[in-house]
Amino acid sequence: MFVSGGQFYVFVATLAFGGACGILFSITSLIKIKLDNIFLRIIPDLVAFLITAFLYVLYSKTLCFPNIRTYMVVGVILGITIYFKSFHFLLAKCLKVLYNKYCKIYNKIKSNLKTRNKREDGRI
Repeated sequence: MFVSGGQFYVFVATLAFGGACGILFSITSLIKIKLDNIFLRIIPDLVAFLITAFLYVLYSKTLCFPNIRTYMVVGVILGITIYFKSFHFLLAKCLKVLYNKYCKIYNKIKSNLKTRNKREDGRI
């Protein structure tokens, strides 16, 4: 007997899970910027997919999902895609603002240390 009760809610839960896992893929995209070799750039994504799969198994066991079905996999992938198309831009703007504030404070402290070291040497 095919039971379709609750499939919509399971799909929405997998969609939300995919959106949350999008943060993991954002972190791996930062790591990939530093890598020059094309083959090494695959490794962070592969690790992110393995972590996502492991976390999904835990998530599905916790929420007592039925056996894995195609719409569940589509929900997770669609959630990651929605994250990159929407929340990723908001998060990137916030991180850019925080990074710029950090750079200002860092440069100010650095310049204060240089002037203090020059004064201690006797050079003004």
